[in-house]
Amino acid sequence: MEPGEHVDRVFEDMVLTGVTLRGASYEGCTFRRCRVEECRLSDCRFADCTFEHCELVSVRLPDCSLVDVVFRGGRAMGVDFSGVRDLVLGMTFEEVAMDYSNFTGLPLKKTVFRECRLREATFSQCDLSGASFAGCDLTGAVIRHAKLVQTDFEGATGVSLDGGTCTLKFTRVDADTALYLLKDMGVLCADLGVR
Repeated sequence: MEPGEHVDRVFEDMVLTGVTLRGASYEGCTFRRCRVEECRLSDCRFADCTFEHCELVSVRLPDCSLVDVVFRGGRAMGVDFSGVRDLVLGMTFEEVAMDYSNFTGLPLKKTVFRECRLREATFSQCDLSGASFAGCDLTGAVIRHAKLVQTDFEGATGVSLDGGTCTLKFTRVDADTALYLLKDMGVLCADLGVR
């Protein structure tokens, strides 16, 4: 990643550690096997970009714009997405290890998380309407005060929703999670052995 404006470029095997990058713009760019660790990317714009098998560790993204960005493979560990200014529909995360990442307060409508590891990630105060988490590991993830309208957790493991603070409507969960939510709301299901 470099300062300035970049269109339709490919960045491969780049390593950035402990740097601050401000005001850069990337459109239609592909990042392959890049390692970005403990960096602050401030007021940067990523539009129609793909990150393939990259290693993002402890990266902060204050005032950045992510528009139709795909993360495929690799890791995004401890990435603080919460400062992102614009997060537009079309975000996709496929087979990415994203433990400890922070999405607090973001509008993640229709965001696709597929086969991702999201252990202890934070989704507090997010709008996850229409988002899907197929095959994801959400063990220890914090999902509180979130809007979960037509959110699909089918096939996800470790799902623990705070039924008292989340807005649930047509939310798809497995049977165990549904029973836990009912019990959390004080509903007893005698026929199913839940008391």
